Amino acid sequence: MRKNALFSSMTKQRGGFTLIELLVVISIIALLLAILMPALGKVKEAGRRTVCAAHMHDINLSVRIYAQGQDDWLPPVSVNNGTISNTQSYNHWTRWWRVVSGSGHSYWNLGLLWSSGVIDGNGKIFFCPSPKATYTYKDYSGDGFPTDIKLGATGVRIPYSFNPECISLTNRTRKYLKMNQAKSSTLILLDVLSNNGVTHEKGWNVLKGDGSVAFSINKEVQEVIERSGESFAGQDFDAFDEVIRLLKRQ
Repeated sequence: MRKNALFSSMTKQRGGFTLIELLVVISIIALLLAILMPALGKVKEAGRRTVCAAHMHDINLSVRIYAQGQDDWLPPVSVNNGTISNTQSYNHWTRWWRVVSGSGHSYWNLGLLWSSGVIDGNGKIFFCPSPKATYTYKDYSGDGFPTDIKLGATGVRIPYSFNPECISLTNRTRKYLKMNQAKSSTLILLDVLSNNGVTHEKGWNVLKGDGSVAFSINKEVQEVIERSGESFAGQDFDAFDEVIRLLKRQ
């Protein structure tokens, strides 16, 4: 009986944690979470960046397929009542995908890949998955893509700048109108540039004429955008063209 009582007493003593031990365990768990969470966040963002680059590769291939069926012409900036324009009225508004006018709508830029049937599906390919992207897929997928639900009923905008280079500061016509004019250094597609800052952590994905996608971390670009401020989203062509020059250089 005494042995059983002693064993029972020892079992009870070993059966739980003291308050101090519990606090130590909680502190260790909190410390591990503090160490691991930033690393996990970086891994998650790296995954988004990779998905974004894959989207760019697929869009680039689709642009080439589109051009083959259009006598080598690239998708234009805008199409209004059958009138085609390749003039940028704003420095980086090449992100317009569909524009609503009256009771109808027209597809612009990369939206022509959709309307021509070169790209179909759920439309996610046109959107960078980063939460920092200026426009997201969920903005336009409320009742099935494309749904014009952001910024009133003006249309759909995407977080990619397509074929953004212009002839000069005074001539805002696109520099490259046909696929065969593009060079290896030509900027075909990039995460949209805005005064909100970078799309991914510290930088942007950039796709060039040779089909390569590179992640650009460029402090000079960020400085130009920040220096321009709200004007960058308007008609600060000097700042925008400087950014294009910097991105082409690397």
